[in-house]
Amino acid sequence: MLGLPGHPASAYVILRALAGPLLSAMSGYSGQERRVSAVLAENIPSQKGRVEFVRVRLEDGTAVPCFGKSGLLNTFVASDGLVKVPAEREGFEAGETVEVILW
Repeated sequence: MLGLPGHPASAYVILRALAGPLLSAMSGYSGQERRVSAVLAENIPSQKGRVEFVRVRLEDGTAVPCFGKSGLLNTFVASDGLVKVPAEREGFEAGETVEVILW
């Protein structure tokens, strides 16, 4: 059983980030997610010890964070994908190359 948040945008992020890979592994599907590398336009702060997924918009090879509350649909619609901030990082700094998980 999987539980998803109530906000549509949050539910979709969790579906893509956690439920999708889990269901793929359980079903034996070996397809890869579409990902691209991009240079980060702004800092992405994060707390160490916590995995975070930040929505980003792609502009000519640059990833621009779409900051806002997790339930906001306007940042979801404006974004092209997610950047995963691993638990061992305290975010990313502008100018770093990040991997964007495309919608």
